[in-house]
Amino acid sequence: MNIEFVYKQQILNLPYIDREMLQLLTDREAKALIALYTCRDELSLAEALGLEQSETAALLHSLEEKGLIRLNGESAAETAEKTEKAKPIPPSADKKLLREELPHYSGEDIDRIFSQKSTMRALVDECARIVGKLLNPLETNKIVSMSDYLRLDDAFILLLFQYCVSQGKKSIAYIEKTAFNLVSEECDTLPKLEAYIRRKEELRSMEGQIRRLLGIGERSLTAKEKEYFAKWGGADGWGFSFEMIACAYEATVDTIGKKSLPYTDRILENWHRDGIATPEQVQAASEAHRQASEQQRESENKPSFDTDDFFADALKRSYEAIEKKNEKKS
Repeated sequence: MNIEFVYKQQILNLPYIDREMLQLLTDREAKALIALYTCRDELSLAEALGLEQSETAALLHSLEEKGLIRLNGESAAETAEKTEKAKPIPPSADKKLLREELPHYSGEDIDRIFSQKSTMRALVDECARIVGKLLNPLETNKIVSMSDYLRLDDAFILLLFQYCVSQGKKSIAYIEKTAFNLVSEECDTLPKLEAYIRRKEELRSMEGQIRRLLGIGERSLTAKEKEYFAKWGGADGWGFSFEMIACAYEATVDTIGKKSLPYTDRILENWHRDGIATPEQVQAASEAHRQASEQQRESENKPSFDTDDFFADALKRSYEAIEKKNEKKS
């Protein structure tokens, strides 16, 4: 392409650049502007600056947007489109290639992205408003990488910021790590994020109910307690309702006379295995077991005994075996 300067005053060789515009120029843009004195096409400019042609195209597009040059024969939009196509696809396109942390962008990269994505400045400003502070360059870099590297929509990033802040997590580093983990788990669209937040809120609500049931109070949960709660009621676990967990807790106390998470866990595990998901099904299964036991006793002419007691004794023996196993481990 042919390139010509846009002269704003009668100045030899270089266009007029006021102080404000000079402060906006990056080092690369300034060098490119000077190099254009002898290099009037994209290829020779790339060679002179030692840059890839795609990087040079981005620089020229940025200089045109600042009103310092005009690109003849090709619109700025066409140049930007070529630049975008020339950019390597980030590793996030293949989840297996994701880095352990988001990449760091240079000042020139940030300028290029801001010039190419018109909503980027508004996105950064809104994120700063949500966390309630001015962002430093490193924090801005992290937001840019969420958008450019992870390819997350603005709406996704803003919702993630709002959710993390609502949980008392205002650190940009924490939000960045959360975004990375979500994408690694293929939660990378707004509907998926909304579903993820709903699951988290449901689990948190159930956690409060279980806390009250077990009399845990406001103390922090142990790792084992978190594991149990997530397994019992989490969408990725057994998915029991609070009513079912309460039934298992009551059965635990009725049988061994005290609360025991391992014992409650064993009851719920049995119910999950047998497809029992409601209190009514628990009652029906218990009744069916009682009738089957009575029929067996009658056919064998054995004396009657309470099947509920038999079931409780069996669970109690199982619980005692677990307790002994845990004692040996400790």
